[in-house]
Amino acid sequence: MPYTDEASKVIVSAEAGLRSLAEKALADRSYGDVARIASLADALRELSQRAHVIVDAPQSARPSSALPNSRPANRPGTQRSRARTHAPRGYPRFEQDGDKLVKIGWSKKAREEYEHRAPLAVANQLVSAIRAKVADGEQFTAVDILPLTASDGSGSVPDYQAYLTLKWLHSQAVVLKYGRNRYAIQPGKMDEGALDRLWFGLPKFEDAAK
Repeated sequence: MPYTDEASKVIVSAEAGLRSLAEKALADRSYGDVARIASLADALRELSQRAHVIVDAPQSARPSSALPNSRPANRPGTQRSRARTHAPRGYPRFEQDGDKLVKIGWSKKAREEYEHRAPLAVANQLVSAIRAKVADGEQFTAVDILPLTASDGSGSVPDYQAYLTLKWLHSQAVVLKYGRNRYAIQPGKMDEGALDRLWFGLPKFEDAAK
């Protein structure tokens, strides 16, 4: 086996160990340690992305202009704006920007990154809806859960925001996917503090345009 493959495995293992350690620190309410460990995990995540360790299916999505609260990520002079001839590994990625969950995907049509966003409140609503309607291990479809009602009672949450959050939960193995549209809660992964732990573990979004 090439040494680079071995190195990639070391990075992945180390990041997993840091995530586990951060969960323990969070359970002990050692919030300062959680922040420091999260910073180390962020550094490893960036390293793994540069080494193309994280592998996921490339995303084929509508142009970001077709959705509200989304924007193209074509920033001249940045790595994120560089067009490629093929979909690279490591997509989609999820980051946090204030109280927003950011999904960074790859458009095969435009051959560039795109960003979609959803408020953290939507993630809380989705998790609450799933926990209220579905038992651990029981399969469900998004139709069983959606639409979500906005927390201020102003109407329904846009479905794309709920699907974005569901994709994030799937990427973290909190929700398992069966076929094209069936899901199930990973037993023991959606407890009361699950969302907080996932949120603390997200890398911070860095906007090169700022």
